[in-house]
Amino acid sequence: MNRVLIKFDDWRMVFESRCANRAAFLIAHSVTLQNRWQSYIAQGAPSWLVEQFENERKASVCLLSTLIR
Repeated sequence: MNRVLIKFDDWRMVFESRCANRAAFLIAHSVTLQNRWQSYIAQGAPSWLVEQFENERKASVCLLSTLIR
């Protein structure tokens, strides 16, 4: 990985907890454990994933409004 990253002028690695980015975890899980090798972009997102993104969006809006208060 370092051989590839050294070619970039600027990069960083950020740890995200599973609950903070659950949709990405679920995509990786479905690809590796359920052999869903076809791209979600090519096939379109399954309904459970669309719902997950919507739930994450709502949660982030609620969190943001709480932090602003």
